[in-house]
Amino acid sequence: MEQNCAWCQSATDDGVECSVCDQFFHAACTRLGAVDKWTRKSTERRNTWKCDACASPHAENAKITRLTRLIEGLRSDLTQVVHENTDLKARVTALEQALQDGAGALPPPTTPEAFKHADKIPQYMENEIIKVPHCPMVWDANAENAWQHLRTLLTTPPVLATPDFSRRFQVFTDGSARGVSAILTQNDGNGFHPVAFASRKLSKSEENYSAYELEALAITFAFKKYRIYLEHSEFDLYTDHKALTAISDLAKNGGRMARWITQFMPFRYVAHHIKGKDNTFSDYLSRYPVDAEVKVHPPATPPPCDSLNILHRTGHLRILKDFPDIFIDFDASQMSDPELEPIIKSLRDGSNAHPNYILKRNRLYRVLNNGQHRAVVPSALVDTIIRYYHFSKFGSHWGTQRTFQHIRKYFFWKNMHRSIQSQIRGCEVCQKTKSDRTKPQGHLSSSLDTRVGQTLYLDTTGPLPPSMGYRHILIAVDGFSRFTILVPLTTVTSKSIMNALNTHVFRHYGYWERIVTDNATSFSSHKFTSFIHSTGSRHTFLIPYYPNPNLAERQIQNLKTALRAKCHDDHSKWAHDLYLTQLSLNSAFNESTKFSPVELFFGRPLNTPLNLVWDIPSEQLHLPTTWQTAIANIDAAHKRHAAVYNKRHVNVQYSVGDKVLLKTYIISDKQKGITKKLSPKYWGPFQIVKKISDVSYLLQNCEDAAIHRTAHVSQLKIFRTHRK
Repeated sequence: MEQNCAWCQSATDDGVECSVCDQFFHAACTRLGAVDKWTRKSTERRNTWKCDACASPHAENAKITRLTRLIEGLRSDLTQVVHENTDLKARVTALEQALQDGAGALPPPTTPEAFKHADKIPQYMENEIIKVPHCPMVWDANAENAWQHLRTLLTTPPVLATPDFSRRFQVFTDGSARGVSAILTQNDGNGFHPVAFASRKLSKSEENYSAYELEALAITFAFKKYRIYLEHSEFDLYTDHKALTAISDLAKNGGRMARWITQFMPFRYVAHHIKGKDNTFSDYLSRYPVDAEVKVHPPATPPPCDSLNILHRTGHLRILKDFPDIFIDFDASQMSDPELEPIIKSLRDGSNAHPNYILKRNRLYRVLNNGQHRAVVPSALVDTIIRYYHFSKFGSHWGTQRTFQHIRKYFFWKNMHRSIQSQIRGCEVCQKTKSDRTKPQGHLSSSLDTRVGQTLYLDTTGPLPPSMGYRHILIAVDGFSRFTILVPLTTVTSKSIMNALNTHVFRHYGYWERIVTDNATSFSSHKFTSFIHSTGSRHTFLIPYYPNPNLAERQIQNLKTALRAKCHDDHSKWAHDLYLTQLSLNSAFNESTKFSPVELFFGRPLNTPLNLVWDIPSEQLHLPTTWQTAIANIDAAHKRHAAVYNKRHVNVQYSVGDKVLLKTYIISDKQKGITKKLSPKYWGPFQIVKKISDVSYLLQNCEDAAIHRTAHVSQLKIFRTHRK
């Protein structure tokens, strides 16, 4: 682009700009002479070249003029930059302190060194000031005016403009190796006035972006940051990367640039290229990015506090908006209360009929035994006071005693503790989020088998370390004899369990009358339930999250103990000789039956290699007599266990139609942002529709009748409705 030379006034495109006054000169008219090639050396010479006027002994005046223009440009964004940059904030704080100490009466500097080292000038100007040549200072009227103007700019606080949506917005962006920045401005007739500033640091991956990707990232950042200002009308976009003025042409490159360009499509803008030296504000912010929101400290003298001081009570207003009754005239409510009105009138008449009450500033107070006074709450505001001190964020749903002690510091009404307790007991949030501190509910209630083949309990354990290709173990336990069958599995699926039962259980021992399992998908699938039905057995599910009745759970503990002792030095050998572990479990003495499982199952003990080598015969048992003895032993053990169990539990019975809450079993999920520690303890309410046994019930959700649950009494808690 051709420009007119400031010396010869001829148009040329081969020229150089003065580094001080920014005037354009023909290369042939300068001391550089004609520079045909833009080498690195010639570029450095052009960037530092000064015209004759700026290189003269009177260059200081031009320098100060240039500094003044620079400060005028920085003035509009100084407030935001100072708040967002700790270094600048410290410098401006020092400047303000200097101004308080008399900076307004600064004498003008008499030498370049004095001007350079003036401690009242912000330090970020030193890099410009230090370029003043060492020559005699000539201080004329122009220099004095420039100095006074500079001092005025430094002592006048800048102010951001309020956005005017009837005017066109301008967005200046820049990206550097440290961060990206964006400035939103509007032209108010006196140039671009900043409306907002924003910047952020680059992430580790973004630091690897190329130059044009960083500039495009800055535009993306600006559009997201100022979306509410820009999406309603057309605006101007200024960037110092010329290639991005035609950014839509870069979509053919694909990748992140194509994705960013799709984000630009909803905006209507005109892109302009701006020289880097004219984009100093955005350039500075991108090199000193600020991610965190700046916290402005309150002034030393707080604003006056009155009933409508929103600045002082912003947090309280967020709480009070849910309690509109609080804004009712308290004194007028006392006068309108039928119980309090006679007391107030008698006190105003000077009667001594109510010695426990006094009037202070037309408000009724209760005189306590210790002589302190408490405001008497009218009946219309009792519920509001309780809800404020318990249900609000300020109350935090504390218990009865804490809420009562908090309220009694300021208020009084009759039967205060009882009314607070009644309200809190009916709080649905408290019932769902607080743990039950009472004894566990439900006495011991379990059915006992009287013969072999009556009930078979199934369960699985794993995953375990790979051993011979297996990762899991299927455990089948006879309910009467405790005879255990172990089957290693590669995977836990309905098909693998069905094959294991056919191959290792039903083929050798026949079928059981009832099969008991938990609610795992491998047991509750349609395929498995159909398989159990085809064998003629009844399939019974345990109550969800209540595995106590499952005898296989106890045998799993014994199995883990045996495997831990067997393969503690090599965990990959647990599947080796697993049948020997099964023989060991079935030969072990059982404390409840007083027999080993194999004796009750086969009527004789198992032979071991030691019995065969030493020819030690095993005792043959009379099976009917043995079973009768075992039944008596089981019944006696059950009574002993019930006596201990019932001491630690309370017998609770619910009726059909009662409303209860069901205990939750939530698993933390980082991806969903769910943590077990902050989740409710109960959910519901549910209504009891059927009593299955003394300790188990069928429930129906009160909000969704299609939801049914089977629950143990220990998982329930009575639901109390809120009493008004």
